[in-house]
This record gives sequence, structure tokens and C-alpha cells, in this order.
Amino acid sequence: MTPDPGDASSPGPEDAAALVEAVDDAATKESQEAVVESAADEPPLADAFAFFTLEGEQFEGEGLPVGSAREVGFFRDVILELARAAWLDANPDRTYVPRGFERGFDLRLVVIRPGSARIGMRLPRAANRDEAEWSDWQSAYGTGLDSLTDAVTTVAETGGLPPRFPVRAVAPFKRLGSTLNEDGRLVFGSPTNAVRRAQIDRSVRTLLQEIDEVVPPEQPTEASLTGVITEFDGDAQSFQIRTDDKLLHTCSIEHGNVRIAQEIHRYVAHDGITAPDVTVTGETTQPDAARVQLFNVRDLQIVRSLAEKAVVARLQTIAALEPGWNGPGSFVPAEDVRQRVEHLAPTIVTLGIPVKIVPNDDGAIVLEWRRGAVECTAAIEADEQMYLLADDTETDQQTEHEGDYDEPRLIGFLTTGSMG
Repeated sequence: MTPDPGDASSPGPEDAAALVEAVDDAATKESQEAVVESAADEPPLADAFAFFTLEGEQFEGEGLPVGSAREVGFFRDVILELARAAWLDANPDRTYVPRGFERGFDLRLVVIRPGSARIGMRLPRAANRDEAEWSDWQSAYGTGLDSLTDAVTTVAETGGLPPRFPVRAVAPFKRLGSTLNEDGRLVFGSPTNAVRRAQIDRSVRTLLQEIDEVVPPEQPTEASLTGVITEFDGDAQSFQIRTDDKLLHTCSIEHGNVRIAQEIHRYVAHDGITAPDVTVTGETTQPDAARVQLFNVRDLQIVRSLAEKAVVARLQTIAALEPGWNGPGSFVPAEDVRQRVEHLAPTIVTLGIPVKIVPNDDGAIVLEWRRGAVECTAAIEADEQMYLLADDTETDQQTEHEGDYDEPRLIGFLTTGSMG
């Protein structure tokens, strides 16, 4: 029967177009559901570090929205802090994790599966690490992942953080899920055991934002101390150094640094005084404290040898003189004169010959030494002047120079006898 044009049950052109569109929509939806089912049926990524999926309308398209890629970074940051805490708990004799521990957690995204942002990630072995050390680090990283999973469960159940949750992990933990829409959900945990997974949805995100962010402890900074090493404890791998202000500072040597331990032992002043001045470099969390506690000491430099210290001690004796020390009209050498002589100390102590250091009545400091038959004198005078004299006792020939203070000329005279 031919349809009646006026029959409401007969489809018109507009109805036909709508029907076609509905069929197309149904087909598209069926196709998408098939993709999701296919993705859900895919086997887990071999050797995956973690299961990590972002779900919700914003993740139904292809790939991962750029704005939500940060979630992977937040995920890595919080696990690293939890792993750091786990490693330190397992090694109570250590203050810091080993060098390279942070770089070793080089989490790699290797696949983003369709349907939702199902991210596959692996943790390749860190370069230049032996099997035992890498296994130790892997264990800490894995414990970090487990601790994060448990922490989310605790927050969801109690609204608070687990006991002993590391302070440094709070800030990155609170960022997890911050890029998700209202219907968004982050599911993560064990790559093989669905029971060991947790989810961050809107309700958990709300609880995370209500957690007070604890102020993290001060971060260690590099610092140096200069002075005399007065005590060394080989068992504890620690030592004390006395600085010029007479304060004692306790320091600990970088773990396993045998070379530094040997150098520290070599330069100990067993009487508390007689040893070179050294500068030691390590880390501290309180660089402005009166008594600095230095950790991870990894470098030692000799600042002043024993012979140089003898020169400085002689200058300190001269500085302690009183005006008129050698009768009326005798002056004490000024500080700038003493500083010039102190600056010459490294040259003086390497000459291999005795050098007398004496003050004179005019406020100068005089250096006296002998090279063979030649008696040498150098007077470092006030007002940036100097006087040099070489007296050959065999020929009675004398060579003199008088003028402005010229350190290179004076050093040449000290080392070679030449005034040129």
C-alpha cells in the first residue's frame, strides 16, 4: 500500500535524516565501547613499574590531554619522596640517600592505550649501578609506590595522612588529581595485582586539599669550615675542627669516602694545636649557626702549613708589642705591614733556608737570611715602602734598592737574590 502523505507514521525527509544520524551515532558508540572493552582486555605491560589510568570524559579522546600530563610528574615526585624515606628507614646510619638515587628514578612512559588514558610506564635500570645497589634502590622505589597506595586509602577512610608520612611528600601528594574534571578519576598501584590499587576521585581530592601542608625542613646547603682538626673518630667516621673563633664544630665524613677519612686522620692535631690549617667542605642545614654541624664532608684543602703557621705566630707576637717596646720613639708595625709579610709566608717557608722576622724601631718588619756569602735584608716599611740590601761578605760589595712596595720584586729577591 502506498503511504498516505498525510500519515504521521510515515517518515518524511527530515525523519529519514534523523534516523540515519541515530544509526551512525549508535555505530560510533558501539565502536568506542568495543575499543574500551579491547583496552580493558589487553594484557598488562611486561615489566611495568605501576598501573596508572586516568578516567573520565576528558580522557575519552585519543591520547593524553597535555594539561593532565602533569599528573605523571606529580605521581613520580611523591613516590620519589616516599622512596627516599623508605631507603633512609632501612639505612638508619645514613643521613642522605646515595648519589644518583633521585636520577635513578627515571620513570619512562612507554605507551598510552586507547579508551582512557591508560599509561604504561617502566623504570629502566640506572646506568653505572651494580646489581646489588640497583636491587636496593628498586626495593625502595617499589616501597614508595606501595606507601602512596596505602596513603590514598588512609585519606579516603580517615581524612588524614598516615602516621610518619614524610613532610617532603605532602606537597606533591596534594597535587595528585589536581588537573582532573569533576568526573575525573586517577587509578594507580600494582601493575599486576588489582587489589593493591587506589583511586583519587573528587571526594579524595577534596580531602587532600583540606590537609594542612607542613612546612618542609630546611634543605642542606654546601658549607665549608676552616681551622685545625682536633679529634678524629674512625669508628663513627666523624671529627672535630676548631675554627679561628675557638669554637669546635662536629663533622661527619661522606659515607664510604676512604680518601677523605685518611686525609682527615693525617692532619689531626694530636695536641690540639700542631697541625696545618685546613678547609673541609660538606653540607649543613644550619649554615648560620654558631656551631655548624657539617655532614657528608667530601673535600679537604690545606690552607696553611705548619711552617706558614709559624710565620703567622711570629707576626702575632709582633702585633702584641706595645708602643715604646724598644725604648721611647719605637713604633709597633702597623697591620698593613704585618699583612704584607703574612702574604709572603708561602714563599718564605719554601726557600729551604732560615729567615728571621724581626721588627725595628721605625715600625717596619725586617726579613733577614743568608745565601752563601751574601747576607740579605728586606725591610717592609710603613707607607707602602720597602728597602732591600744584599751584602757580599767576601767582596764587601753591597747592592741596595729603596722605593715603593713591590711584591713581585721582593719575591724575586727572596727566591733568587736578584733585585731586578
